[in-house]
Amino acid sequence: MKPRRIAIALALCVPLVSTSYAQPVPKGDFNSDARRPEITVKDYREYVAGQPAERTVVYLYIAGIGDGIRWANIEATLRKQPFYCAADKLPMETPDLLDVLNREIEGAAKNKVSKFDETPIGAVLLAGLIRTFPCTNTTSLHQR
Repeated sequence: MKPRRIAIALALCVPLVSTSYAQPVPKGDFNSDARRPEITVKDYREYVAGQPAERTVVYLYIAGIGDGIRWANIEATLRKQPFYCAADKLPMETPDLLDVLNREIEGAAKNKVSKFDETPIGAVLLAGLIRTFPCTNTTSLHQR
């Protein structure tokens, strides 16, 4: 691709990128209890109710978290201790992850879970996958 075409493509993409989603990186050790730059249930609700660009960013974030959880589950499965046991041929696309996440959020709202809005959506998604796709074998970390 010619340099001019690259420059034009970048010029068109730059306005799409916004720093409004960026959160300051906490000072100190990332292993400490300092607030990490992650999206909470409260943030998720605000983004989903917001502008289309905000929804797109949060959906991409959830897709990335879903990929990370899936790879962690693959590794855990190889060690015979999966977190969840979805059917091998079941695709877990972003809409599926959003469905699991939204059901978990709705369930917590119905049960009036304390301080749930402060929970990172990655933790909610993992809990939802464990609840939605329980493992029935004896070696799983999360049997039902």
